[in-house]
This record gives sequence, C-alpha cells and structure tokens, in this order.
Amino acid sequence: MKKYLFVLFMFISIASEVHATDVCHESEQYNQGVCLLENGEINKAFTILSNAAKEGHNGAQLVLSDMYSEGKGTKKNIEKAIFFAKKAYLSDARGAAKRIAFLYKKKNDLLQYLGWLTIAANNADAWSMVLLGDFYNKDFKEGNYHISQFWYDKAIKISLLETTIDKLHPTMISDVEKKQEILQKRKESFFEKIE
Repeated sequence: MKKYLFVLFMFISIASEVHATDVCHESEQYNQGVCLLENGEINKAFTILSNAAKEGHNGAQLVLSDMYSEGKGTKKNIEKAIFFAKKAYLSDARGAAKRIAFLYKKKNDLLQYLGWLTIAANNADAWSMVLLGDFYNKDFKEGNYHISQFWYDKAIKISLLETTIDKLHPTMISDVEKKQEILQKRKESFFEKIE
C-alpha cells in the first residue's frame, strides 16, 4: 500500500510540474502572457500581451500599460502606457481610471491627474477618494476644506457598504477619520485667524 501511495504521489508531483510549464504555452494569449511575465520571460510576454491587447483584451491592455510605464520588455514610454490604459478604461476595466491618473502624475500633469482621479472616485474607488481628500487637504484654503471633507466622508461611507469591492480596510478608515479631525482643527484655526 505504501508503494502504491508513493508512486501515486510521485506521479502527481511530476504531472503538476509538467502542467505548470505547459500552461504558459497552451492557454489563451492573456494568461499565456501573464504566465511568461511571472516566469521572467519578459520579451515573449510583451509580444503575446501586445497581440492580446490589440484584440481588445482589457486585462492585457492594463498589463501592457504597466510594461510601458516601467520599461519592461520595451522602452519606457508613458504616452503608450496612457494609450493602453485608456483603451482598457473604454472597455470597462476595473482600476483603469486610477491607473491613468497615476500615469499623468508621473508626467507631472496635475490637471489630468485630478480629472482621472475624480473619475475613479466617482466610480466608487475609495482609495481615489482618500487621495482626493489628501490633495485638497494639503493645499488648504477655505473652499478646499469642504472638498477634502466631502471626499473623506464619501470614502468612509462607501467602505462601510458591504457590496463595495474597492473599500478601505478598517484601519484605513480610522486613518481617514484622524485626517478628518486634523482637517477640522485646521479649519477652526483658519477661521480664528480671519476673525
């Protein structure tokens, strides 16, 4: 019986190793590209993911966007990274708007960054809401207080909904609440100086 179990165990081990290496060559283009990327075959992955992206696979478009952004398998090119992230956004890829925002931030294009971050926040991305709250909190003026408070409140509310996927972890909620307290104190001291 022990011999039988040992042979069965060895067969399963060998089969799983063979399967793991074959997966990169047998699956659909996107999965194949991701598998090759994970195995360090970056140039092959880039070629395969490029084909999948051209065929409209939004996951491949996002990965390709990252590859262009970081210069993996290709020359670093933020414009092409933005192009593929926007293609992914147009085909409803989750997280694409926030990714586009960060790409514009890399380009130091603050207006585009804020615009795309707002789109992400309006698509129920709690992290984008916190980032917007932080942005308006940092550049504190009378009107910005209300904008900052709005985004912090919205981030907490959406994170408390059970149906929300992009919600904040409970410790992050307490961090945002602390930011709200600091913001309130800044507001009070700001208005004391005016009076």
